[in-house]
Amino acid sequence: MKKLLLLDGNSLLYRAYFAGRPLSTREGFPTNALYGLSNMVFSILEKDAPDYIIAAFDTPQPTFRHEAYAEYKAQRKPPEDALVQQMQPARELLSAFGLQVIEKPGFEGDDIIGTIARVASEKGMETHIYTGDLDTLQLVEPSVRVYHTVKGVSEIVMYDNDRIMERYGIGADRMVDFKGLKGDTSDNIPGVPGIGDKTASKLIAEYGSIEGLYQNIDSLKPGKMKDSLVENKSLALLSCSLARIDTRVPLDSDPLAEEYTEPHWGALLELFKKYEFRSLMDRIPAGAEAEEAPGAAAPEPDAAAPAAEEALPEAAGKPAPPERPETVRVDSEGGLRALKEALAGAGRIALLADEELREMSIYAGGRLWELPVSGRTGQGLMVFDEPFAASLEELKPYLEDPELKKTVYSAKQLYKSLIGRRVCLRGADSDLSLAAYLKDSGAFSAIIRDYKKPAPGKRGREDAFVIKRLWQEAFRAEVKGDAFMLQTLLDRYYGALGQEEKELCDRIEIPLSTVLGDMERRGIEADKTALTEMSGRFQQELDLISERIYAAAGETFNIASPRILRDVLFDKMAIPYPKKGGANSTSEEILSPLAAEYPICGDVLRYRELAKLKSTYADALADNIDPSTGRIHTSFNQTLTTTGRLSSSDPNLQNIPVKTEEGREIRKAFVAGAGYTLISADYSQVEFRLFAHITRDPWLIEAFGRGLDFHTAAAATLFGVEQSEVTPDMRRRAKTLNFAILYGMQEFTLAGELGCSVKEAKEFTREYFDRFPLVKKTKEEILDKARQRGWVSTIMGRRRYVPNINGGTRPARLAEERAAVNMPFQGSAADIIKLAMINLHRRLKGTDAELLLQIHDELVIEAPEAKAADIARLVREEMENAYPLLVPLTCEVKLGDNLGDMRPAEMITGRQHI
Repeated sequence: MKKLLLLDGNSLLYRAYFAGRPLSTREGFPTNALYGLSNMVFSILEKDAPDYIIAAFDTPQPTFRHEAYAEYKAQRKPPEDALVQQMQPARELLSAFGLQVIEKPGFEGDDIIGTIARVASEKGMETHIYTGDLDTLQLVEPSVRVYHTVKGVSEIVMYDNDRIMERYGIGADRMVDFKGLKGDTSDNIPGVPGIGDKTASKLIAEYGSIEGLYQNIDSLKPGKMKDSLVENKSLALLSCSLARIDTRVPLDSDPLAEEYTEPHWGALLELFKKYEFRSLMDRIPAGAEAEEAPGAAAPEPDAAAPAAEEALPEAAGKPAPPERPETVRVDSEGGLRALKEALAGAGRIALLADEELREMSIYAGGRLWELPVSGRTGQGLMVFDEPFAASLEELKPYLEDPELKKTVYSAKQLYKSLIGRRVCLRGADSDLSLAAYLKDSGAFSAIIRDYKKPAPGKRGREDAFVIKRLWQEAFRAEVKGDAFMLQTLLDRYYGALGQEEKELCDRIEIPLSTVLGDMERRGIEADKTALTEMSGRFQQELDLISERIYAAAGETFNIASPRILRDVLFDKMAIPYPKKGGANSTSEEILSPLAAEYPICGDVLRYRELAKLKSTYADALADNIDPSTGRIHTSFNQTLTTTGRLSSSDPNLQNIPVKTEEGREIRKAFVAGAGYTLISADYSQVEFRLFAHITRDPWLIEAFGRGLDFHTAAAATLFGVEQSEVTPDMRRRAKTLNFAILYGMQEFTLAGELGCSVKEAKEFTREYFDRFPLVKKTKEEILDKARQRGWVSTIMGRRRYVPNINGGTRPARLAEERAAVNMPFQGSAADIIKLAMINLHRRLKGTDAELLLQIHDELVIEAPEAKAADIARLVREEMENAYPLLVPLTCEVKLGDNLGDMRPAEMITGRQHI
C-alpha cells in the first residue's frame, strides 16, 4: 500500500503559533509559527515516511458555506498580525520541504483534504491526515486515519473508526449528523439549540442519522428537547450541509501524479538562514548549498527586536570545523598504555561517557580515544561484547587529578556516575551544557525540553549520553559522544560568553554541579508505610465523595473527564453556567462560586484535590523510594529555567503543598535517618530584600534594617497610619501590591486579587509609586535597558534574553516586560542561594552532615543529632552571609525529625547556641 500524508496547513500553523514561545529575527520579523511548523514537519517525516505528502490551506475568499449561511465563522476574530505575516512564508517553507501546497478559492483546506483522500482510497492507498482540529473525522474509513496533534507533534491521538466510536458512541460516517445536531461553536455552525454532545451522540446512535431522527420524531417524549428539534429542523439540516466536507473539489491537476522524494535541502537551508533557525540548519545534511526558495519573499520587519538564538551563538561566528584528529580504538594493553601516556602529557582533555560508564570518548594529546570500560555492579562483573575493556582503576589517577583540566558535557552527571564507581572527578572546569545555558538560558532550556528524550527508567534525569540526541537535533550531529566535537563546541560557546557569564560559570554553576551530584546521591529518607496508609485514607474519602457525586447526578461517570463532567453538570443537571459563552469549563474558577448552592460542585473540587494528593504525592513518592537506600533521589535540573532557579524532577520535591493539612501530612513522610536530625533553613523575604537593595529606596532599606514586618510597614506607609493601626485587610492589600510590583502583575489581574475594579487597581498602583518613587524609577530603568539591549541581568550578571520586548504580539510583549522586571529579583535570589549551597557544602565536609534538598529559598540538611545545634548555627551563618546586600539577609532555621514537624531552632537549643 502506498502511503499518503495530508497536512491541514492552517490548523497546524495556528497550533505552532500558539504553542511555542515568541520568536523573531533580529529585524523583528515574527517566526515562532514557522519554527514550530518546521519542527512538526521534520517529526512527521521521521515518524511516518510517506510516498506522497500534501499540505492544504484555506484561502481568504468566501466559500460556498458563507454563501449558504452568512454567519458561518463570523464570530472569529481576525488573526493576529504576527501570524498573518507568517502565512505566506509558511507555504514557501512547506514547498521547500518538498510538499505539494494546494489551495482553491471558494473551498476550505478540509475540502481539498477530503477530495484527495477520496481519490487515494479509490487508488488503494493508505491515508494519514494530520490536523489540529477534528473536523476531518468524518473522512475516516478503513484506509483513512486522522492524527490529531494535541500538543505539537509530541502528543498525537490517532483516530480510526474504533477510536471515534469509543469517544462519541457513533461511527465516522455519522459525524456530520452529530455536528448537525450539536453545532460547532468554533465555526459558528448553529446546530439545534439545547442539544449538546451527549444528547446528539445518543440520538444519532439510536436513529442512525438526522433523517432517521426526523422520520421518527413522534416517538420522542414531549418536552423541551423535542420542541427544539421540531422548531429547528431547517437549522439542523443547514448545519449538516455546513459541516459536510466536499470531496469533489475540482483540482487543477492530479496531486498524486508524482511521488514524494525528499526536501529541497538547498532551498530549505536558505529559508532557515533567512529566519535565523540555526538549530534547524544543523538538521540539513552536510554538503547542501543554500539556494533561493522559489517564490520566496523577504520578510518585512515590524519593529527592531533582538534575535532569538536557537543554537550556536552568532557572537562566536561559524568558522569551518577544525580538522578531525586521528581516532584510536583502545582494544589492547598497548593501546591503553598509549592513552595513559597521552593523559600524562596533557594539560586538558575532553571527556564523554555514558551513564553506565560502559564507554568513554576522550580527546587528549591530539587524538580521539574510544575506550570500552569494564567494571562491577551489585550483581557482579559487567558483561561486554568488547574483547578488551579497561578498568576504571587504570584511569582513576587521571580522572581524580585536579591539575588535569577536563571539558565535559554534564559535570553533575559524570561526577555522579564516577562516584558510584569510587572515582571522584576533579578538574572538570568546563561544562558545555552550562556554557550553552549561560549564553542563552531561554533558548537552551527550550531545546532541552523539546529534544531531551530520557531513556526508560531515567525519567527526566540528566543523562550524559543524551547529548547524542540533543546535539543531533539542536546543535551538531557530529557530537554523538564525540569528545573532540565536544571540545570544539565548548570553545565556541565559552568564547561567546561575556566576562560576567564566565565568572558565573566558574564561581557558581560548575562548583554547584558537584554539590547537586552529592545531594542527588544522598537523597532524603521517606516513610513508605506512612505514605501507603495515607494513600489508603485518601482513597476511602475519594470513594465516599464519588458516591455523593453519583447520587447527585443520578448516574455513574468518569469524574476526571472535564468533557463528561461538563455534560453532567451543565447539560443533564442544568446547573446555570456562570459566564457568557457557553458551558466550556469545569475549572475551579467556575465551580467554586457554584458550590454553595450546588454541593456537587464542591464535591468535584474536593475529589480533584484528593486525587492529586493521592496520585502525585502519596502514590508517586512511595513508588520513587529506592528499595536499596530507603530514600528518594530526586534530580536537580541546573539548565531548565530562564531565571537561574533550580528545578526538581523524578520526582518533583519543590512543590509539595504546605498550606493544607494533607500537604503537611505528606511532608511528615520525609524523615531524618536513624541518629540524625533534619535542619530547615528558609530565607526570609529574600526577593523583597533584593527589591530594597536594587531600588535603593531609603524607606525599604530602613524597614528591613530595623527588622520590621515588611508588608505591615508598607501598609502603614500606603494608608498613612501607624503600624499598630494596620488592619489585616490593609496588610493583605499592601502584600498584594508588593507582589504585583515585583512580578509585573497587570492591573486586570491585580483587580481580581484585590477584589476591586480595574480603575481602583490602577489608582492603588499609582499611589504605590507616589509613595515609593525609586521603585517606579527602577522599574522604568529596567524596562528601558531591556528594550535597548534585548536582555536583563541579575546582580551577578546572569542574563535573561527578552527578544520580543520591542515587537511581536501584545501578549508576548507584556509577558517579556513582566519577565524583565522580575528577573533582577528572582534571578538574583537564585544566585544567592546557589552561593550559599556551595559555601555550606564546603563547610559541611567532615561533619557527617549533608545537604539534601533545595526548595527555592529553603535548604534542608541532615545532621547527626549530637551536632544539630552546631550545624544549625553554621547553616545560619553561611546563608546570612552568602552575599553582601544593603539590607541584612536573614533566614529562619528549624529542626525536627520530619519536614512536617519542624520547630524553630531557638525553641530547642536556645538562641545563644544558634
